[in-house]
Amino acid sequence: YNWYTTADSRGVCPVGWHVPSDCEWMYLESVSGMSIQDQINSGWRGNEESYPLKSSFGWYENTGTNSTGFNAVPSGKKEFLGNYVLSTQRTYYWTSTGGENAGGSYREFDYGWGAIFRNSLNIRYGHSIRCLKD
Repeated sequence: YNWYTTADSRGVCPVGWHVPSDCEWMYLESVSGMSIQDQINSGWRGNEESYPLKSSFGWYENTGTNSTGFNAVPSGKKEFLGNYVLSTQRTYYWTSTGGENAGGSYREFDYGWGAIFRNSLNIRYGHSIRCLKD
């Protein structure tokens, strides 16, 4: 999905669910043990906070434990020009925060890193979306 999907009034998530905001992602990261300072930083943050969120299978190298039940699986991303890349190595999730000139806020998980990446990116890229129950 491109970021526009997160703001579309038709809703990508089922009734009673929504695309989580950047702040709601920070809460998930806190549950995984990430410090408040790391949560608000951009770039790769934390040390091993992604392992409990990542699936224990499907990655280029299986480093996840999925002890939280979040079960992040690798999916890669669709680049601006339409190429799909990194399908077994990384996964990217849009948040509902951002848009237009600021870019869309997203999270990134990598097969070999315990950290979680936080930044914004051109809203035309294709990332996955996770829905959160209201």
